[in-house]
Amino acid sequence: MHSSTFIHTATLLALGAARERIDMRQALRALSGTHAPRLAHLGIGFDLRLPEHPLDVHAVPDDLPRLFAHIADVAAGVLRPDSTLHVLARAEGQHAVINWRDAGEAPPLLSRAFEATGPAARPRVLQCRAIAERHGARIYTAPSPLGGDCLTLRFPLHGGRDMHMAATRP
Repeated sequence: MHSSTFIHTATLLALGAARERIDMRQALRALSGTHAPRLAHLGIGFDLRLPEHPLDVHAVPDDLPRLFAHIADVAAGVLRPDSTLHVLARAEGQHAVINWRDAGEAPPLLSRAFEATGPAARPRVLQCRAIAERHGARIYTAPSPLGGDCLTLRFPLHGGRDMHMAATRP
């Protein structure tokens, strides 16, 4: 099956999938457990920074782990040994924002892989874009607190920032 057909079919199937309130931190912690060892085997460090409070989004349960795994797989394919993949998650306004930046001797490669959509990264990049779009999220390159340009995911927070902040107050 052609990859664009797969993405179109997967998108159609997921449109009817039930969405749930999910804390993005859980999927990122799981990613750390599954992909950090693989990255380490390739000589790539993994630095995950999560906020203290939940980052609740309204999503199809399996989509977030799949999205994060695809990004980590693209990183494993383009990052060089002795680099580090920094991941910073935070609430910003009405959105949950996750910045992915590789740091090492080379210029940042992950965000470029998503811009250039080279042959090796193309299917996973397209899958990432489809998952993000399905959730009203954006995936793009932008400056970040991690420094320089990085890959940025921006998801609407479940219930907006006011509801999110009220739920995290003691």
